[in-house]
Amino acid sequence: MQTLASQFRDALKKVNLGDRVASAKAAHEEVRDHLAADPVLQGYGVETILNGSYGRDVAIWPGHDVDVFVKLAEFEKDPESLYEAVKAPLEAKYGDRLDDSGAHALAISFGDDFSVDAVCAANSTSGHWVLPSLDDGGGRTQ
Repeated sequence: MQTLASQFRDALKKVNLGDRVASAKAAHEEVRDHLAADPVLQGYGVETILNGSYGRDVAIWPGHDVDVFVKLAEFEKDPESLYEAVKAPLEAKYGDRLDDSGAHALAISFGDDFSVDAVCAANSTSGHWVLPSLDDGGGRTQ
C-alpha cells in the first residue's frame, strides 16, 4: 500500500526535469558560451545569468525554455541596436533556429518544443537594467 509520502515522490518524478536537465544544461551553456565569446559583446561587458524557473531550480516538466538574461553593462546606444547586437551572433550561429518575433526574447530552438530564450538588457544611467521591446509599430523601444 502506498503512503502519501511515496505517492508524492512518484508525482515529483513525473514533473521534475530528471534526466532531461542534462540537455537543458548543455543548450543554455552552448548559447551562453557563444555570447560570451563574441568580440562585439565583449566590448559591451557581456555577462549572462540564468533567469526564470530553470535558473531558480524550480522548473517542472514539460519545461519549454531556459531563460538567459544577457547583460551589457557598457552598452550606450538605442534599444533597437541593443537587440540587434545580441541577435547578430545568435543569428550567425543558429540561423533559422533563431526566432526573433518575441517582444523581449530571442528564442533559439533546440527541438522538441524546447528553446533557450535570450533576453538582452543594458544598464541605464539610473542604474536599472532596461530591455528593448516591440512597440505597436514593430520598432524597438525601452
